[in-house]
Amino acid sequence: MTDLINSRRRRDGGQDNNPGNNLHISGLSTEVDDRELEATFAKVGRITKAQVVYDPHTRESRGFGFVTMETPEEADAAVTALNNTELYGKAMTVAKACLRKFSCCVVLTSLQARRGRARTPTPGKYFGPPKRRPRMSTYFELIVL
Repeated sequence: MTDLINSRRRRDGGQDNNPGNNLHISGLSTEVDDRELEATFAKVGRITKAQVVYDPHTRESRGFGFVTMETPEEADAAVTALNNTELYGKAMTVAKACLRKFSCCVVLTSLQARRGRARTPTPGKYFGPPKRRPRMSTYFELIVL
């Protein structure tokens, strides 16, 4: 696992991939969609991509999104112009997006490495509440009587 992490660091040069034009927008109203987010940021500069993040189950906005501007200078202008401004009655926060440093598998392996002893194995039988349906032998006894 550490070889995978080191290879990623070597390939990236140990730096984040964000050239400075990717923005994270939080505090969005659930009514905002991709087009409205793009129209809001188009007033400040040229946009490559605007995306609102949706919940996969409810298909409702999760309240944040990402906008990629053409240049880092336009991204800086968008941060200064649109940070803490109101859109559909909610104040949105605009900041430069940063990449995640660790993936889920790296966090799990680091937690497992800290554990002093092995986990207790699960028992071979079920210890939950008893089943409510009658046993088959009791059912046949009722039919015979």
